[in-house]
Amino acid sequence: MDKYIMGNNGTGLPEWLCTFFVDENDEVLLPCGAFGDELQAVLCLGYDNQSFVRDGDHAYAPARWLAGNYPNHAEKIKIIAISAERRIKTKNTT
Repeated sequence: MDKYIMGNNGTGLPEWLCTFFVDENDEVLLPCGAFGDELQAVLCLGYDNQSFVRDGDHAYAPARWLAGNYPNHAEKIKIIAISAERRIKTKNTT
């Protein structure tokens, strides 16, 4: 599991909100708290038998799962995941 932190570009966003993970299958995991109640997300992840990452006080779930469970945010989640994937590819080629 690899951890990445995107710069907040002076937005004042906390580091956990600018953090994402990539698992061994190249799946991007995003912070649950960015899209809804974090505790509720963790409970749902467990119910769905879905893996997630705990880092500090925050949980990170697969973007695919988040998009399916937070349909009002699905488009944003997809955009963020694509941006994260591009960042990884850029980092790995430089």
